[in-house]
Amino acid sequence: MFCKKCGNMQKNGEKFCPKCGTPYLSENSKELSDSGKAPVDTDAEFEANRMDEESQRQELTDNNPNLSEKEISKVVDNSSEDTSSTKNKISISKIILIALLVVFGVRYCGSFNDSDSGSAEYEQSAEYEQSSEKSYEESSVSFSSEQDVRTYLCTHSFTSNDGYTLTFSSNAYEVSLNGRILSSATDVYMSSSNTATIRTHGPYGNTTFRLTVSGGDGVIRDSNDGESYYSR
Repeated sequence: MFCKKCGNMQKNGEKFCPKCGTPYLSENSKELSDSGKAPVDTDAEFEANRMDEESQRQELTDNNPNLSEKEISKVVDNSSEDTSSTKNKISISKIILIALLVVFGVRYCGSFNDSDSGSAEYEQSAEYEQSSEKSYEESSVSFSSEQDVRTYLCTHSFTSNDGYTLTFSSNAYEVSLNGRILSSATDVYMSSSNTATIRTHGPYGNTTFRLTVSGGDGVIRDSNDGESYYSR
């Protein structure tokens, strides 16, 4: 076994290096373990450090033959301390780098979640606007042609206060009252952008209806009996 500090070989079970006074590794490790503290180095680390120091010592001796053993030992010791300090600095730098990565990772996740939340709110807002536009369109019916009137009639049913329901089908050529067909021949005349006249011809006679639309609500009045049917 060799001394950790100066590399001197242990002899006759010595506990301390006779050259520099440093405790040998085996005893030093045992004492530290008994006191509850962690050992300073493992055997592999010690051997690697010793070989590095021996290599430095040999290089200094070859390049500077005039240096004394004491001066060489001092240079090697300073070099070991610098190496240890450098390792500690590198470890601290790694810790700082990991901490920064964690912080930026958390912030990125937070901003990503905020972005998702903003996108969801934007989509909800867009859906609301579309719904509002649709409601506005439904509440603002106007006719520009006879076909507009026929389409409106076919997409709505009209019920009186007495419970009778008028429905239109086949492009508003067929008119039914509570499911019974009244006419299969219907003429439609648009009077204005929100009024129209509907004339039916069938086995039950001829009937004239007046359609008036205000906003999205439509009312059909039977000119024969004055009955009113309201859109549903």
